[in-house]
Amino acid sequence: MRILLISLLVIAVAIPAMAFESTHGGAVKPGDYDNDRDMFYCQDPSSWWFTANGSTPFGAEQADDIPDDLYGMSFNTIGFFVGEWASNWQDPVGVFVNIYNAECPPSQDPAYSYYYLWSELGAYIVYDDPGWMAVYACTAMLPDVFVVEYDMSLGFVVDLDWGQNAPYGGVVMTEDYDVYGCGQAYWDGTHWGAGRWTAIGDYFGFPTDIAYCIGIEMTATEAASWGTVKSLY
Repeated sequence: MRILLISLLVIAVAIPAMAFESTHGGAVKPGDYDNDRDMFYCQDPSSWWFTANGSTPFGAEQADDIPDDLYGMSFNTIGFFVGEWASNWQDPVGVFVNIYNAECPPSQDPAYSYYYLWSELGAYIVYDDPGWMAVYACTAMLPDVFVVEYDMSLGFVVDLDWGQNAPYGGVVMTEDYDVYGCGQAYWDGTHWGAGRWTAIGDYFGFPTDIAYCIGIEMTATEAASWGTVKSLY
């Protein structure tokens, strides 16, 4: 059975013959990234750590827009949660963080793609149920300062090196029906018949966004302009 979703309670509910989910309470807010005061915008995680598969073994990615009302604000720091489920935690090799110059949906290819080794993300655990689910908060420091544009999105791909076996991985989403900006998150679930980009709600039955923060760390230097870089696509 192909597993796409994660769950954290006793009740498991099947979704389109390939997924399972359940719920649990008590989430850590992404705004609590070590009490980082540099994060000026956050989308809170679901209270049950809902996570879609966004990992290299399945060619899957999760993406979400940056709300237009942040237009003109500078950022060079991105916070997010990486979850693994259905087995004991193993450290990912790293995470791709992509920046797109379109939203709802993103463009087909990122304008910028950055790769971070797991050791570079300052990851610390925020939830652990051994053998079932673990979640780590991560912070990616971009090499440049970006200015929020209209039509801008973020994408995440967790790099796992053990193939299409458990534990499965992806980034944590927001609470069901908590949608920010121009619309819900998008998913590249081509492996499961959900093409690039499919609105999360069109496949899973309820809209949601990605739980992330953006901020500015004053140590970086100059603003980055749009360009295209070679990435994993």
